[in-house]
Amino acid sequence: MAGESAASAEVLRAVERLSARVYRNLRAGARVDGEAVELACLLLDWGHSADAVRELVARRPSDIPGPEMAELAAELLRAIGFDPGFALAPERLAVLEQAVRMVAADFAGSAVVDGLHVVRAQDVGPRALLALGDGTLLSSGNGLAPSAGDDPVRALVEIAMEVQDEVAARFWLVWPVCPRHGLGVRPVAEAGTARWRCAGGPCGHFAGPVGGLATAG
Repeated sequence: MAGESAASAEVLRAVERLSARVYRNLRAGARVDGEAVELACLLLDWGHSADAVRELVARRPSDIPGPEMAELAAELLRAIGFDPGFALAPERLAVLEQAVRMVAADFAGSAVVDGLHVVRAQDVGPRALLALGDGTLLSSGNGLAPSAGDDPVRALVEIAMEVQDEVAARFWLVWPVCPRHGLGVRPVAEAGTARWRCAGGPCGHFAGPVGGLATAG
Protein backbone atom coordinates (compact mmCIF):
# COMPACT_ATOMS: atom_id res chain seq x y z
CA MET A 1 0.00 0.00 0.00
CA ALA A 2 2.78 2.41 0.93
CA GLY A 3 4.53 1.57 -2.33
CA GLU A 4 1.41 2.34 -4.36
CA SER A 5 0.95 5.65 -2.58
CA ALA A 6 4.54 6.62 -3.24
CA ALA A 7 4.17 5.69 -6.91
CA SER A 8 0.98 7.72 -7.21
CA ALA A 9 2.64 10.72 -5.62
CA GLU A 10 5.56 10.42 -8.01
CA VAL A 11 3.25 10.29 -11.02
CA LEU A 12 1.36 13.35 -9.80
CA ARG A 13 4.62 15.26 -9.40
CA ALA A 14 5.67 14.26 -12.91
CA VAL A 15 2.30 15.34 -14.32
CA GLU A 16 2.55 18.71 -12.56
CA ARG A 17 6.12 19.23 -13.74
CA LEU A 18 5.38 18.36 -17.36
CA SER A 19 2.14 20.35 -17.37
CA ALA A 20 4.00 23.43 -16.15
CA ARG A 21 6.62 23.01 -18.88
CA VAL A 22 3.95 22.62 -21.56
CA TYR A 23 2.12 25.71 -20.27
CA ARG A 24 5.29 27.83 -20.16
CA ASN A 25 6.27 26.83 -23.70
CA LEU A 26 2.77 27.54 -25.01
CA ARG A 27 2.89 31.01 -23.49
CA ALA A 28 6.27 31.60 -25.08
CA GLY A 29 5.06 30.38 -28.48
CA ALA A 30 7.61 27.56 -28.49
CA ARG A 31 7.10 24.01 -29.74
CA VAL A 32 5.94 21.58 -27.08
CA ASP A 33 6.41 18.28 -28.92
CA GLY A 34 8.56 16.43 -26.39
CA GLU A 35 6.81 17.62 -23.25
CA ALA A 36 3.30 17.16 -24.65
CA VAL A 37 3.95 13.63 -25.90
CA GLU A 38 5.70 12.62 -22.68
CA LEU A 39 2.77 13.98 -20.67
CA ALA A 40 0.26 12.19 -22.91
CA CYS A 41 2.11 8.86 -22.54
CA LEU A 42 2.23 9.26 -18.79
CA LEU A 43 -1.48 10.03 -18.64
CA LEU A 44 -2.35 7.11 -20.90
CA ASP A 45 -0.40 4.74 -18.67
CA TRP A 46 -2.35 6.16 -15.73
CA GLY A 47 -5.70 5.43 -17.37
CA HIS A 48 -6.57 8.76 -18.99
CA SER A 49 -8.16 8.38 -22.42
CA ALA A 50 -9.04 11.92 -23.50
CA ASP A 51 -8.98 12.56 -27.23
CA ALA A 52 -5.86 14.72 -26.96
CA VAL A 53 -4.06 11.95 -25.06
CA ARG A 54 -4.81 9.35 -27.72
CA GLU A 55 -4.00 11.74 -30.55
CA LEU A 56 -0.60 12.70 -29.17
CA VAL A 57 0.34 9.11 -28.42
CA ALA A 58 -0.78 7.74 -31.79
CA ARG A 59 0.90 10.27 -34.08
CA ARG A 60 4.52 11.17 -34.68
CA PRO A 61 5.25 14.69 -33.44
CA SER A 62 7.01 15.53 -36.71
CA ASP A 63 3.74 14.89 -38.56
CA ILE A 64 1.80 17.40 -36.46
CA PRO A 65 1.99 21.05 -37.63
CA GLY A 66 2.96 23.59 -35.00
CA PRO A 67 -0.49 25.22 -34.59
CA GLU A 68 -2.19 21.82 -34.30
CA MET A 69 0.38 20.64 -31.77
CA ALA A 70 -0.19 23.76 -29.71
CA GLU A 71 -3.96 23.20 -29.74
CA LEU A 72 -3.58 19.53 -28.79
CA ALA A 73 -1.25 20.48 -25.95
CA ALA A 74 -3.71 23.13 -24.71
CA GLU A 75 -6.55 20.61 -24.95
CA LEU A 76 -4.44 18.17 -22.96
CA LEU A 77 -4.01 20.71 -20.17
CA ARG A 78 -7.73 21.43 -20.16
CA ALA A 79 -8.54 17.72 -20.02
CA ILE A 80 -6.56 17.25 -16.82
CA GLY A 81 -7.75 20.51 -15.27
CA PHE A 82 -4.30 22.10 -15.13
CA ASP A 83 -4.28 25.49 -13.40
CA PRO A 84 -1.11 27.60 -13.69
CA GLY A 85 -1.89 29.47 -10.48
CA PHE A 86 -0.33 32.88 -9.97
CA ALA A 87 3.28 31.77 -10.39
CA LEU A 88 2.95 30.83 -14.07
CA ALA A 89 0.27 33.43 -14.87
CA PRO A 90 1.27 36.53 -12.86
CA GLU A 91 -1.10 38.72 -14.86
CA ARG A 92 -3.92 37.16 -12.84
CA LEU A 93 -2.69 38.91 -9.71
CA ALA A 94 -2.60 42.23 -11.55
CA VAL A 95 -6.27 41.76 -12.51
CA LEU A 96 -7.19 41.10 -8.88
CA GLU A 97 -5.23 44.12 -7.68
CA GLN A 98 -7.01 46.38 -10.18
CA ALA A 99 -10.37 44.94 -9.11
CA VAL A 100 -9.53 45.61 -5.45
CA ARG A 101 -8.84 49.27 -6.20
CA MET A 102 -12.18 49.60 -7.96
CA VAL A 103 -14.12 47.82 -5.22
CA ALA A 104 -12.43 49.90 -2.51
CA ALA A 105 -13.78 53.06 -4.15
CA ASP A 106 -17.34 51.88 -3.49
CA PHE A 107 -16.55 51.17 0.16
CA ALA A 108 -14.67 54.38 0.87
CA GLY A 109 -17.66 55.93 2.62
CA SER A 110 -17.85 53.07 5.12
CA ALA A 111 -14.47 54.04 6.62
CA VAL A 112 -13.75 50.38 7.38
CA VAL A 113 -11.72 49.16 4.40
CA ASP A 114 -8.78 51.54 4.47
CA GLY A 115 -5.81 50.19 2.58
CA LEU A 116 -7.61 47.17 1.11
CA HIS A 117 -5.13 45.07 -0.86
CA VAL A 118 -4.31 41.56 -2.09
CA VAL A 119 -1.79 39.41 -0.24
CA ARG A 120 -0.29 36.02 -0.98
CA ALA A 121 -0.11 34.02 2.25
CA GLN A 122 2.13 30.95 2.23
CA ASP A 123 -0.30 28.79 4.19
CA VAL A 124 -3.37 29.14 1.95
CA GLY A 125 -2.13 27.19 -1.05
CA PRO A 126 -2.62 28.85 -4.42
CA ARG A 127 -5.30 31.26 -3.22
CA ALA A 128 -4.87 34.97 -2.55
CA LEU A 129 -6.34 36.77 0.43
CA LEU A 130 -7.64 40.26 1.01
CA ALA A 131 -6.23 42.43 3.78
CA LEU A 132 -6.66 45.89 5.22
CA GLY A 133 -3.95 48.51 5.44
CA ASP A 134 -2.97 47.42 8.95
CA GLY A 135 -2.41 43.86 7.76
CA THR A 136 -5.67 42.44 9.13
CA LEU A 137 -6.82 39.59 6.88
CA LEU A 138 -10.44 39.45 5.82
CA SER A 139 -11.85 36.26 7.27
CA SER A 140 -15.42 36.03 5.97
CA GLY A 141 -14.46 34.26 2.71
CA ASN A 142 -12.16 31.51 1.54
CA GLY A 143 -9.84 33.75 -0.38
CA LEU A 144 -9.57 34.23 -4.13
CA ALA A 145 -8.80 31.39 -6.51
CA PRO A 146 -6.15 32.25 -9.13
CA SER A 147 -8.73 31.63 -11.87
CA ALA A 148 -10.69 34.66 -10.61
CA GLY A 149 -7.95 36.71 -12.24
CA ASP A 150 -8.81 35.33 -15.67
CA ASP A 151 -11.93 37.48 -15.91
CA PRO A 152 -12.03 41.11 -14.69
CA VAL A 153 -15.81 40.94 -14.21
CA ARG A 154 -15.61 37.79 -12.09
CA ALA A 155 -12.78 39.36 -10.10
CA LEU A 156 -14.89 42.45 -9.34
CA VAL A 157 -17.93 40.42 -8.28
CA GLU A 158 -16.02 37.99 -6.06
CA ILE A 159 -13.95 40.69 -4.37
CA ALA A 160 -16.96 42.97 -3.85
CA MET A 161 -18.95 40.13 -2.32
CA GLU A 162 -16.14 39.10 0.02
CA VAL A 163 -15.53 42.66 1.21
CA GLN A 164 -19.25 43.27 1.66
CA ASP A 165 -19.67 40.12 3.74
CA GLU A 166 -16.66 41.07 5.84
CA VAL A 167 -18.02 44.54 6.54
CA ALA A 168 -21.39 43.05 7.53
CA ALA A 169 -19.87 40.39 9.79
CA ARG A 170 -17.29 42.57 11.50
CA PHE A 171 -19.04 45.91 11.77
CA TRP A 172 -22.73 44.99 11.48
CA LEU A 173 -22.92 47.46 8.63
CA VAL A 174 -24.81 47.11 5.36
CA TRP A 175 -22.64 48.64 2.66
CA PRO A 176 -22.78 49.91 0.03
CA VAL A 177 -26.33 51.16 -0.25
CA CYS A 178 -28.46 52.25 -3.16
CA PRO A 179 -28.38 56.06 -3.47
CA ARG A 180 -32.04 56.02 -4.51
CA HIS A 181 -33.60 53.59 -2.02
CA GLY A 182 -31.11 53.40 0.82
CA LEU A 183 -31.12 49.59 0.60
CA GLY A 184 -28.10 47.32 0.56
CA VAL A 185 -26.97 46.29 -2.92
CA ARG A 186 -25.30 43.07 -4.10
CA PRO A 187 -22.70 42.63 -6.84
CA VAL A 188 -23.74 40.66 -9.93
CA ALA A 189 -22.32 39.96 -13.36
CA GLU A 190 -24.65 41.30 -16.01
CA ALA A 191 -24.11 41.81 -19.76
CA GLY A 192 -20.35 41.55 -19.44
CA THR A 193 -20.04 44.03 -16.59
CA ALA A 194 -20.03 43.95 -12.79
CA ARG A 195 -22.92 45.91 -11.28
CA TRP A 196 -24.53 46.58 -7.95
CA ARG A 197 -28.14 45.40 -7.92
CA CYS A 198 -30.76 46.92 -5.62
CA ALA A 199 -33.98 45.10 -4.71
CA GLY A 200 -35.89 48.38 -4.45
CA GLY A 201 -38.65 49.35 -6.81
CA PRO A 202 -41.19 47.09 -8.53
CA CYS A 203 -38.62 44.73 -10.07
CA GLY A 204 -35.32 45.87 -8.63
CA HIS A 205 -32.74 47.81 -10.62
CA PHE A 206 -29.01 48.34 -11.14
CA ALA A 207 -27.70 51.04 -8.81
CA GLY A 208 -24.43 51.45 -10.67
CA PRO A 209 -21.25 49.69 -11.80
CA VAL A 210 -18.92 48.10 -9.29
CA GLY A 211 -16.21 50.68 -8.83
CA GLY A 212 -18.41 53.55 -9.95
CA LEU A 213 -21.32 53.57 -7.52
CA ALA A 214 -20.46 57.02 -6.18
CA THR A 215 -20.75 58.59 -9.64
CA ALA A 216 -23.79 56.60 -10.81
CA GLY A 217 -26.75 58.65 -11.80
